[in-house]
Amino acid sequence: MKSNWLEDEIVKHIYRTGTFAKPTAIHVGLIVANKGRWQANTAYALNDVIVPSVDNGHIYICTTAGTSDASEPTWGTTKGGTTSDNAAVWTEMSLLLKADTGSTIPEVSGGSYARVQRDPLDANWDNPTPGDIDNAASIDFAAPTGDWGLVVGLFTVSAAAAGNIYHIGVLTNAKNVNNGDAAPSFGAGALTFGES
Repeated sequence: MKSNWLEDEIVKHIYRTGTFAKPTAIHVGLIVANKGRWQANTAYALNDVIVPSVDNGHIYICTTAGTSDASEPTWGTTKGGTTSDNAAVWTEMSLLLKADTGSTIPEVSGGSYARVQRDPLDANWDNPTPGDIDNAASIDFAAPTGDWGLVVGLFTVSAAAAGNIYHIGVLTNAKNVNNGDAAPSFGAGALTFGES
């Protein structure tokens, strides 16, 4: 999905006098759920980020702190909707991620993690169908020298730190990335961002 920033820049460029400058660099970053997968009877704090015990393509943030129930709730999948979980309340994060910036998104940190730069070139990005972009070249992160946590999504952004976010996506299968694991990699064509 496109970020609010990108949507606004495109609309101003097409319909108003704003000019959207082509980026000189595009970086790919990884989104992490700082509390991993949902757990029963667990105290959660405000802004804890999780995914369900079985991936459903959504990420949730704790918006009312509290202890989770003994059994997992039925997760709401409406963008920005809430799910009650005993005393805790979870909000589906799509709208928050769209409004986020490259300095506040729940991103992996430490353990040799760095965003991967893939500049806007035909050799790096492919246009397989109208309105779609995918990675024409492999996107390879550094091998982790510390635990990165449960990686649940990714984003493209204009800078190696902070920056303007372009697109956000949730992984089909979240993955724990630990110290000593093989370097995370997305083979050519593995990432697709759609505009349709």
